[in-house]
Parts: sequence; structure tokens; C-alpha cells
Amino acid sequence: MRVKCLTLTNPWGVLMFPPPGGGPHKEYETRGWGVSYRGPLGIHAAKGYPTWARAFVEDNALTSRALSVRGYDPHDPSALPRGLILGLVDVLGCFCVDRPHPRYPTIKAGDVTPLERAWGDWTPGRIVWRTAYPRLFPEPIPTRGLQCLWTYDEPGLVADLPVSAVGVVTQPPDRATARQLALFP
Repeated sequence: MRVKCLTLTNPWGVLMFPPPGGGPHKEYETRGWGVSYRGPLGIHAAKGYPTWARAFVEDNALTSRALSVRGYDPHDPSALPRGLILGLVDVLGCFCVDRPHPRYPTIKAGDVTPLERAWGDWTPGRIVWRTAYPRLFPEPIPTRGLQCLWTYDEPGLVADLPVSAVGVVTQPPDRATARQLALFP
């Protein structure tokens, strides 16, 4: 099956999925660009773990704790999964932070949780991807990632996984509900 994917440097890739038993996770991915694509999106954890990303984890107690409750040692650079498609989320829509945009509705940075703001770049004018329905693969898929949106096209990937390993209900909404979720984050 073919599925669109996005490579994220950790800890942001791991944070797209709730911890075991549920809990906070990234629902918004901030970028300098948007997409017209809507639907399943593979979240690929980048192979590299640069010094600036490690420093972010070290300097941010909430992020360190979020990694710990997911079973990762935030002080061990080798602990995070890398070079793997971790699972899927659904892209519901794109927004522009605190400014009018010709293509995307505006989202106010102050309307999202402090945790979301801590885990993204909410500078005015940035584009935010709204995601939902995170589902981890029982076994992550090793593959090379790419910059921008890319397509994974290998047999055996099932985009409509049932309940994920962390117990999150993942039934995609009907189109009208998805539109509402995208427009009213």
C-alpha cells in the first residue's frame, strides 16, 4: 500500500503518539509550508538525532517527562527509535498561525495547549498541520526517510490499522466530522 509520510527529528516523531494508557501527544505539526493532502500520514523518525534536538530534550522538563512515560530514557541518545516509520496519524487540515493566509484559515497560538506550543514553532505566519487518530504500528517499519512529504510504497503496510498498541481509538471520522475537527481545533 502507498502512504504519504513525513520524517520528523526526535523527540517530535515519538511525541506524535500518546504514551501507553493514553495521555498528551502532539496533535499539531508546525512547518514553514502546508499541504493540500488530507488522510493517513506515516510518521517517520529521522535516523539522525542532532545536538540541538538533544539540547531541547535536556532543557525541557516536560519533554523529558513525556519521553520517560513513553518508556524512553531522555538522557540516552540511543534510546529513541530512529530510521523507522513509527505509525500513522491522519492529516485533517492546515492553518496559519496568527495571520491571514490566502490558502489556510488562521489559528491562534494562544488557543492551543502550552504543551503544544512547547513542542512546535508557533511563530506568526508558520503553517500548522492538524492531525488526529494516532496509531502506532505493532512493529515500526525500518526505512530511509526524506525531506518534505514523501511516499512509502511497500507491500504489507496497512493504513487502516485498528486500535493501536497504546489503546487509542483510531476509527477515522466521516468527512463532515473531519472538516469540523480541522476547522475548530
